[in-house]
Amino acid sequence: MNSFKINTIAAVLLASVSSMATAASAPNIPVKSYSLVDETTGTTLASSNQNDETQIASLTKIMTAYIVFGQLKNGYLKLDEKALISKKAWKTDGSSMFIEVGTSVLIEDLIKGMLIVSGNDAARALAEHVAGTSESFVEMMNKTAKKLGMNNTVYANPTGLPSNIEQHSTAHDQAILASHIYSDFPEYTHYFEDKSFTFNGITQPNRNRLLKQDGYEGMKTGYTGKSGWSIISSFKKDDRRIIAVALNAGSVADRFSSASSLTKFGYSQFKKITPLHKDNAISEMEVYYGKQNTIKLYPEKDLSFSIPRNIGKNDNITIELALDKNGDHQPVLFAPIVNSYVVGTVTVKQDGVSLGTTNVITKDHIEQVGVGGKIADKLKLFIKRI
Repeated sequence: MNSFKINTIAAVLLASVSSMATAASAPNIPVKSYSLVDETTGTTLASSNQNDETQIASLTKIMTAYIVFGQLKNGYLKLDEKALISKKAWKTDGSSMFIEVGTSVLIEDLIKGMLIVSGNDAARALAEHVAGTSESFVEMMNKTAKKLGMNNTVYANPTGLPSNIEQHSTAHDQAILASHIYSDFPEYTHYFEDKSFTFNGITQPNRNRLLKQDGYEGMKTGYTGKSGWSIISSFKKDDRRIIAVALNAGSVADRFSSASSLTKFGYSQFKKITPLHKDNAISEMEVYYGKQNTIKLYPEKDLSFSIPRNIGKNDNITIELALDKNGDHQPVLFAPIVNSYVVGTVTVKQDGVSLGTTNVITKDHIEQVGVGGKIADKLKLFIKRI
């Protein structure tokens, strides 16, 4: 376990930790582009051509799911609600969950049919139920992509089937979306894990073979002639989630071996550190005119990072705390003080380069003393200035 020793020097706090550094080279895998991300820290661990635009086939359904999950979370949709199946949804080409035109199907069954067996009919039915038409739903998809920062993504339909309308994405953008699925809708991510689904008496397996291996928890595969064999996989072990996006493999075997190689690399070559915990005090400040003389200071949030875990070298992690001055005074506080009061910032660096910053706050409430106490504190401040 890493330990961080904190020393105060004037208004700046420094800490250091010794451990390990610099990762091995990323694996050479048979795909045209990929992105490997530690979702728990938001760190890209490795990538190749991750901003190259390409078609993504059924990976498109992850965005369809993202919008449906949002409708569920916001109360606009219910899992036990039923959707009327249109002729257009029923006739959708490609993989199918075998819904029938004119029937009403549970939203939950459509979600399972779309994510477990990659039913294009299910994706179309969900889109029509949410937005009225597939075209209106696609507008929602593209607006959501922009909102999430998926700047090189354009959707043409809710399925990923070939279209005369331009559609493309990138490994980087798909990693963004996959990470948001887990951070924004953890209550619905279990739908990516199921290994099979039965509907209308027909049982179909999940096309993601990696689910047979320990630690893998989803997400989605895709294939068309233009997209090649692609996959987004999610692997969780201990307190880390590794997301691998591998696009345009030449075969089914290459698709799965590439995702597996990336995942093993990300887990074995990197480690997660959390040098700052929001519940652990990192320093304290003097308090004047208050019923306490000092107050503890805390990071506003946890700061976690993924760094290389090569043995025998130093991480060179430093923590720098910059506290705000109070007028002409060095960093001090004057009562009354409320909790969550921002008194400065704290930054974690590696080799002098910033990894992340958060505010430094108080967590206690300190009441003001009476006149006698104020006079005594004013005298202390006067003596400190001399």
